[in-house]
Amino acid sequence: GGTRLHKVGEDRRKVMERIPATVKIIEHVRPRMRCRDCDATRQAPPPALPIERAMVGPAFLAHIATSKYLDHIPLNRQSQILARSRVQLSRQTLMNYTSGIARLCAPLAELIGEHVFAGDAFHIDDTPMWVLDRERSRTREGRMWCAVRDERPWGGPAPPAAWYAHAASKGDGTVLDILKGAHGLMHADGDTRYHAAYRWLVTGDDGVAVPRLLETGCWAHARRYWWEAWTITKSDGAAEVLAVIGRLFEVERDHLRCTPQVRLEARRRLSAARVARLKAWLDWAVQALSTSSPEYPAVTYMLERWPAFERFLTDGRAELSNNAVERAIRPVVLGRRNYSFMGSDAGGERAAVLYTLLQSAKLNGVDPEAWLTDVLTRIADHPVQRLAELLPWNWSQERSALAA
Repeated sequence: GGTRLHKVGEDRRKVMERIPATVKIIEHVRPRMRCRDCDATRQAPPPALPIERAMVGPAFLAHIATSKYLDHIPLNRQSQILARSRVQLSRQTLMNYTSGIARLCAPLAELIGEHVFAGDAFHIDDTPMWVLDRERSRTREGRMWCAVRDERPWGGPAPPAAWYAHAASKGDGTVLDILKGAHGLMHADGDTRYHAAYRWLVTGDDGVAVPRLLETGCWAHARRYWWEAWTITKSDGAAEVLAVIGRLFEVERDHLRCTPQVRLEARRRLSAARVARLKAWLDWAVQALSTSSPEYPAVTYMLERWPAFERFLTDGRAELSNNAVERAIRPVVLGRRNYSFMGSDAGGERAAVLYTLLQSAKLNGVDPEAWLTDVLTRIADHPVQRLAELLPWNWSQERSALAA
């Protein structure tokens, strides 16, 4: 070929590459100035830090918190990752940082909890959380409770949020303390720990005492019972129940984000008759089946809570399942697999605050790390009476207004 070349076109190829994260030391220089006339010395105050004795900035702290409570990376592993960048911070130091974040942001988490229980419907559940018992040199079972408010399926105006609370044990009565300020539709499984709360009464507008909390059954939970029974028996009855439940969920999917009234009309038109036939079959089955039948627990589980399972036919805001809270609990379960246990009940309380903050940000489509970075930058000097401005849904609106 010749050497007299001219361009006739080009080919391009894009290759994704990773630029490793960097940790920078930012030095703040504050000159000391002396007056030539009066000899007085003046100096600007140092920039405020989220945790005054921790010489790390808000972005660094937010990254540590999101890495553990959103990405499920234990602190000892984070310490090792930082060491590869020549940053020597022990697990204990990182734990002190997360403690400081939790203390600083606890009032914000409390506001989120108030928001969750201020609505007319919520979801609640808990999951085991192992806690180190230092006196006995072993772990014991604590619990992590989660309550979710999510009105998006019925087009409600309130922003979604998840609130978490640590309990030292399964039967310590924490759930009743949690529910003291709650009212309305309570989506939950059939746990007996809720029974006392269902008996709480409140006086209505007509002067009649009515339940403050209305049990709303989870059809997905009932389906699990029937699925387990069908895998054993392969019976036509169990298969038909599964098919009925599947059709109920199809109706819900077809009317997702519709108004409560539209959803209620659709349920009465398309689901009510199926539910009535299912109830009649369950009444027959509880008499016909042996108590040792694999299907018997599924039958009794539904019949004992039947008013709760019918709730969605009388209120368009009721959901067919408790999946909203089960999705919110999943990060706790994933984290538990990685860091195995909490070092103390205080660690559980700290985790509850940080799960509340980060999961609520995620539910609102906000970048949790960017939001927490800004919160940590501002919260120490932010007026208490305006703390709600820092909630994820208000923060995103503020950012949108600034960008406009």
